[in-house]
Amino acid sequence: MKHLFFDKKMIAFIFLFSLINLSLTAGCLYKIELTALAKEDGNFLAWSTKSESNNQYFIIERSINGIDFEMAGKVNGAGNSTDIKEYSFSDLNKNKKYTRYFYRLVQLDFDETGEFSHVVVLTRNVEEKLLEITAVNSSIVDQYFNLNFNSKVKSELSYNVQTQMGDILLKGKVQVTKGSNAVSIDLNDLEVGRYQFALRLKNEISVIQVKKVDSAELPTINLAAKNREKKN
Repeated sequence: MKHLFFDKKMIAFIFLFSLINLSLTAGCLYKIELTALAKEDGNFLAWSTKSESNNQYFIIERSINGIDFEMAGKVNGAGNSTDIKEYSFSDLNKNKKYTRYFYRLVQLDFDETGEFSHVVVLTRNVEEKLLEITAVNSSIVDQYFNLNFNSKVKSELSYNVQTQMGDILLKGKVQVTKGSNAVSIDLNDLEVGRYQFALRLKNEISVIQVKKVDSAELPTINLAAKNREKKN
């Protein structure tokens, strides 16, 4: 792990060279993190568990901005298991009008307690890019924003955290490797609100939204359960 600090705000830009951890503490231990693949008829999601304890089901949630999620479907869990279980879900989107989708799992036990997975990012119907955002821990954070991306080249990357109006609040530059990279940005000094995190690699720019909240306003499973009840 390598820590680099920039400017007066001491922005932590951390290269982990590993995927965001998906191991949940409720009813499952995950063998493989949530993955997403664009297909002709929609988006295909897959994940697996190596053990389950009182695992009732998974809710699959979808978003087009990474912040506002809705229920896309539900897959029953195995309950109790010590064997590897493979799961998948096809999100059939006939319109396919969006180029970027965000997905996460809500794993719920029989007592309705559970955990969120990380958020996987899927980009559709665009030409191949040098930089592709693949996952975030969450776009709703109280302290740190953690993001995974793939780079086609070894190069210098610059980034900005800016307001919705484009005013730059944080910025920095760092070297990235070819392949998988992971970063963590310290947002503790920012006020509560919505921001844009913009990454620039050579002439390409990729922007993702981030919502800074107080710790008490972080998403909870109770909110996910209410969302599920509205859809049923």
